[in-house]
Amino acid sequence: MHFRALGQIYVDALRARDWFESTSISTAHTRLESIIACIDGLLNPPTKARKEPIVPGATSEDTYYALSDGAGFGLIATEMSKLPSDLLPRRALEDILKGPLAASKEEPSSSDPRNKFVELELAANLSSAGLQLLGFDDVNSSLKITPTWSSVNGQPRAVDSNTILRRHTRSLGPNLVIHRIAE
Repeated sequence: MHFRALGQIYVDALRARDWFESTSISTAHTRLESIIACIDGLLNPPTKARKEPIVPGATSEDTYYALSDGAGFGLIATEMSKLPSDLLPRRALEDILKGPLAASKEEPSSSDPRNKFVELELAANLSSAGLQLLGFDDVNSSLKITPTWSSVNGQPRAVDSNTILRRHTRSLGPNLVIHRIAE
């Protein structure tokens, strides 16, 4: 697990905004802008001269999602910036910017952006662990694992894909579960 200080999450969210804008995906009036405003409010609390918080009415839940999703947006932008432009899942990237800051304010019909966010964040975590992102069908990422050969007592043997996945995802934490589709 990677821990970041409040200031680093803020910088990650700002870099994510810059990256989205550099790919011609507008972040104006989006969840990412709400995240940045909420974190800015935490870093710059009200003073005597400015009694109102930057984000009036922000709740503890808003703060939780601002920090969690701010870090997630930073990771997504960092890892997606490594992909060639034609491989970027543009529609999904536009969609994840939509919706309210807190999940409790979503309607069942409007939870798709957060679902896509979780999928892209998982893809970004896999990429940061060393797995190559090969493609997206909207948000469904392709994961290709080529059997690896190793030598035990001079005898070649294939290393199965579960071993490869465990080796590459160890840094993601013990609770990560990856379901393989039968070939």
